[in-house]
Amino acid sequence: MRSPMKQGDLDGLCGLYALVNAASYLSIKAGRPLRGKERLELFQRMALRLYNCLEQRRSRRRDPDSATPSIAFLWEGTSVRDLPPMLDELRGFLLEKAEIRIERSQPLLGNNRPQSLEQFWRRLRESLDHGRGKSVAIVGYTWHSDGGEEGHWTCVKAMTERRMIRLDSVKGKFLLRSRVTVRGPTRRHPYKLAPHDVYLLGLEG
Repeated sequence: MRSPMKQGDLDGLCGLYALVNAASYLSIKAGRPLRGKERLELFQRMALRLYNCLEQRRSRRRDPDSATPSIAFLWEGTSVRDLPPMLDELRGFLLEKAEIRIERSQPLLGNNRPQSLEQFWRRLRESLDHGRGKSVAIVGYTWHSDGGEEGHWTCVKAMTERRMIRLDSVKGKFLLRSRVTVRGPTRRHPYKLAPHDVYLLGLEG
């Protein structure tokens, strides 16, 4: 074997890690940092919440046996449709364990939907700046690999004119503006952002 497999090579758990990183960051900002065991418990509870939600969806299909098994999120990853149940679990967990109340929103939808990368970048940056260091964004992006589309969820704690500053489960602290697009990906701009793949989480008050 030329090189050993790394965590993330075969699994699709970046969404769960992004949410745990978000919860950890916000708990520190609230002055009640989560301990290691609490982060593990949150990870487990969100995974179980998502699995149960996927099982319910599967049972409502006309032919449940032909549907993708619910456990497939472990290797196929999670979509934006899968985030709400995990976000509900995250908010309930922080309230239960640390009395931390979290607000959530999708700041780039509705009348605020961007039509260009410049608008996307500016509006998301303004949303984060409004939180004064006490908010994060869960951001999804996609790229093409081996003829197919790959995706990743990351936790963004701040933005500058040129980069997103991330708390990420893989290597790389920054996502550069020069490498992203909101239109069709190209070799120069391989990473595609979408307004509906953005959630803002912040401390209440």
